[in-house]
Amino acid sequence: MSRRRSRLSRRVRHGLRLAAETDVSRGRIATAALAVVGALVVWFVSTTVFPYYSLNHDEGVYLQQAGMLLEGRLFLYPPVDDVFLPWFFVEDGDRIYPKYGPVPAAMFALGKLAGAYRYALPAIAAGNLALVVGVVGETFDRRTGLLAGVAVLASPLFVVDSAVFLPYAPTTLWNLAFAYGYLRADRTGDHRWA
Repeated sequence: MSRRRSRLSRRVRHGLRLAAETDVSRGRIATAALAVVGALVVWFVSTTVFPYYSLNHDEGVYLQQAGMLLEGRLFLYPPVDDVFLPWFFVEDGDRIYPKYGPVPAAMFALGKLAGAYRYALPAIAAGNLALVVGVVGETFDRRTGLLAGVAVLASPLFVVDSAVFLPYAPTTLWNLAFAYGYLRADRTGDHRWA
């Protein structure tokens, strides 16, 4: 009788383990699908609504800074002092540099390395959606995380901010990556995530 219980117990544990693995696989597939849909939506909005960029002048600064980083330059040297100062650049003796931090511009520059600056936008959006699912999944459960990801994708503010060259989406990506790593480390006790 105890052998039967032991076998039954092993079979039940094995079945539960398989069910959990299947649930995790489905959740990952759903997260990836949501990220791909989000990337396609952002690409569509970026290329159709903002083909010539937005009215926000900061976009030009970030793209110029991305171009400077790709050329290996952190500073510009104007040909004539005190005559020309680009938008949101700061004077430092005979050189000028962008007012903004280089991280968002560096992320946009990665898109250019892949072929075009615009390639960075859907990649950042996909990362944000996947990380929203991950953060909420770590806090609550995977289904709630997927629901949160759908809600974020349905937000016009997310779509518009992700479709332009402004720092909001790249900054959100880094914040979400930190939150996910922190929550995962706390839940699992694996300090490599932290």
